[in-house]
Amino acid sequence: MPLGRVVREVQMFCARCGKDLGEEQACNQCDWSVDEIDRPLEHSAPAQTGNGQAIASLCCGIFSWFACGGFVVIPAIGLILGIRAMKSEQQGIALVGVILNAVILILSVLTIILIGIAACVTVEQVPSGIPTGRCC
Repeated sequence: MPLGRVVREVQMFCARCGKDLGEEQACNQCDWSVDEIDRPLEHSAPAQTGNGQAIASLCCGIFSWFACGGFVVIPAIGLILGIRAMKSEQQGIALVGVILNAVILILSVLTIILIGIAACVTVEQVPSGIPTGRCC
C-alpha cells in the first residue's frame, strides 16, 4: 500500500429522484441541488392508519349478516374495528361497517333473549281446555 492519502470516489445521488449526480451539484431531472441538503424535503402528510380496520369492519358486518348474527362475537369485533377506523381516510366504509354491525348486534342480542324466553315458557292444558303459559 503506497504511503500518502487514499482517495475514495463517492457517488452522489439525488435525494428526490435517486438519479446519479456524478460531479454535478444539481439534478437536471428534478431541479434539486446539493445546497438543499440542509433544508427538509417537502413530503406529503403520512397516510392515516385504519384503512384495513374499516374494510375489516365492513367484512365482519357482511359475514354476520349471512351468518345470522355470527354468534354475537363477530359483529362486536366489527363494531370495535369500525369505531377505531372512523378517523381514517375511508371514513365512509367505517361508518357503514359501524351501522351494519350495530344493527346486527342488537338483533342478535334480541334474538338470544327471545329464544331464552321461549325455551322457558311451556304450554300446559288446564281442565277447561284452555292452554296457559307457565314458566319453568
